[in-house]
Amino acid sequence: VTTTNQAATALRLLRENKDMFDLVISDVHMPDMDGFKLLELVGLEMDLPVIMLSVNGETKSVLKGITHGACDYLLKPVRIEELRNVWQHVVRRKFSNREPNNNLDLCKEISKPPSADSYHRLGQATCDSHRSCDQSNRAGKKRKEP
Repeated sequence: VTTTNQAATALRLLRENKDMFDLVISDVHMPDMDGFKLLELVGLEMDLPVIMLSVNGETKSVLKGITHGACDYLLKPVRIEELRNVWQHVVRRKFSNREPNNNLDLCKEISKPPSADSYHRLGQATCDSHRSCDQSNRAGKKRKEP
């Protein structure tokens, strides 16, 4: 995890280390740049999912974030349950580059326990939530098998 409270610093780090980051979490209101501008620049220059954070939950603001490319828009204060699901955006991006007919492989891959590399890249807390989210998703999606 790399943190900064300056959008310009974040942009510089992202540009200089393109393959080092899997996800960008950005506040909408920052001292040196509008969060939507950062979202636009990351979208134009990098293939990274961006999650926006804000205290402003007005529909207009949320829609602006999503229509400008944010993969999620979280309201502050962010609940830990919401943070446990951010791994999904990384997995979705990593598998979106596969061929369109590989959906079955994607489902199998997502339901696997995390690899050692996942622990390294996404962090212990995120990987633990992967298991709990996977189990809770299965519980909510019961269906009869043919």
